[in-house]
Amino acid sequence: MNVNDTDYIFKVIIIGDSGVGKSSLLLKYTRDKFEKDYNVTIGVDFGSKLIEIPSKDNSLKNIKLQIWDTAGQEKFRTITKSYYRGCAAAIIVFDVTCKESFNNIYSWIKTVREECSADTNIVLIGNKIDKSGRIIEYDKAVKLARKNGIKYFETSAMENESTSVAFNILAQDILNKMLD
Repeated sequence: MNVNDTDYIFKVIIIGDSGVGKSSLLLKYTRDKFEKDYNVTIGVDFGSKLIEIPSKDNSLKNIKLQIWDTAGQEKFRTITKSYYRGCAAAIIVFDVTCKESFNNIYSWIKTVREECSADTNIVLIGNKIDKSGRIIEYDKAVKLARKNGIKYFETSAMENESTSVAFNILAQDILNKMLD
């Protein structure tokens, strides 16, 4: 697909606590790479991917996802909030082996709802399902997502488990909302 043939460009932000795998998800989805020792994001990182998504009339639309990976540390939040403006979607990531990252989801949802437009799609991703020592069970995460009216996916950037599925379904939802 040629970048000049792009029908739509969607800005997506990835947010969540530090160390939950936001950068690994971005790298796996956009470049099909996984790095075991990834440097902590300072401020914001960026990636993009061209995909084809069927529209409601079954014609294929060329979508460019511009994905902004934000730093999870508290000290960078004032910087990264400026990247929330104009986003079509926010992906909130937590680590299924870290209770604290799960407990902070409400704070991340609140921030998205305060900083983004009311029609911004929000998706919750439980990452690192490949690791042993899982603390947050699937049903608990699904319940939280349903309570907040958002979709939930589980992924592993290391094993490439459902990474593309989560991003592509999100792109489909953004496109459908636009065409309504």
